[in-house]
Amino acid sequence: MRVLSYNNATIALSFFNLVATFFFLLCGHASLYNRYLSASSRRLSSGFQSWYNGYVTDKCFERT
Repeated sequence: MRVLSYNNATIALSFFNLVATFFFLLCGHASLYNRYLSASSRRLSSGFQSWYNGYVTDKCFERT
């Protein structure tokens, strides 16, 4: 049971690192994604958009 929990945690952590690295790569194209976010702001709620911007910004500064 402990091994299974460890494996699940490792998989989740690896997936999170993959996603974080993906967002880090997106930081180089911030202007493109800001343009995309403003274009799709009609479909996205302001709460989700602010969370998304904050998450990407956190990942950029964390990885720099």
